Amino acid sequence: MSSDYIPRLRAELLRAGASAQPTRAARTARMLRPIAVAAAVALLAVAAVLTLPGGGEDEAPAGRDQTVLTYRVAPAEAEEAARVMRERLTGIPEARVTTANGTLSITAPADARESVNALTQPGRFAVYDWERSVIGDLMAVSEDKARSLAAGREDARILRGPEGWHALAGEPVLTTADIGRAFPGTDPQTADPIVVIALTASGRSAFEALTRELARRGEARSKYQHFAVAVDDRLYAVAFIDPKRVPNGIDGRRGMQISGIRTPDEARRIATLLTAGPLEAKLEQTG
Repeated sequence: MSSDYIPRLRAELLRAGASAQPTRAARTARMLRPIAVAAAVALLAVAAVLTLPGGGEDEAPAGRDQTVLTYRVAPAEAEEAARVMRERLTGIPEARVTTANGTLSITAPADARESVNALTQPGRFAVYDWERSVIGDLMAVSEDKARSLAAGREDARILRGPEGWHALAGEPVLTTADIGRAFPGTDPQTADPIVVIALTASGRSAFEALTRELARRGEARSKYQHFAVAVDDRLYAVAFIDPKRVPNGIDGRRGMQISGIRTPDEARRIATLLTAGPLEAKLEQTG
């Protein structure tokens, strides 16, 4: 990645636009739009500053009512969990994170409580080869059915999509480790909120190899092949590769984007989670 990649991403920001909640049919259609188009417009959709859900919390005056949220955490994981949470909470200047005796405490303005809780999610990003990872039918099923399909397989997980649940097996092709930086933004074609991702060198290589494989496989089978993008247990998009438009895959230097996001607040939260890195420790809220 060139040294001016992130500045160029910031410089090419388009004005963000609010959008209505998409209908079920519209959500399904957008999940399957050509990824070549999504990647091409990604550079034009980046927000300039990472902010937290709820908006405006870092600009509130000092002296607001405070709240203390407490979480139980394994003592051996407490310091690393505190480091990740401090990075995630930089958009709330008044937030303070402390650890003691297997407890992680976050002191924050009372009206930021919901935002703080939202940022305690694991934040694990994954990209899968869809056809090779899905167990059973490619279509969504009930949660119980997905759990049944995944049962007995140590490498399986279930993901919640807009139309239902899916069971997947195997390791993802890209993970949070492949992310250099993530930015909330707006898709200039649809005005929907998105997250734009700048990939690391290894991430660029992996993304190029994946999309090249999907293009060649699609050409050989005369049928589009797909990759899936997930954060934690949520499936955000299943995008297809058009072998006629990108026969050799997509240049990873263009980055990639997460679509299927419902609100700008959700986009800001996801970008913050992915930029700070995953929270490996399990936080169990106690207060």
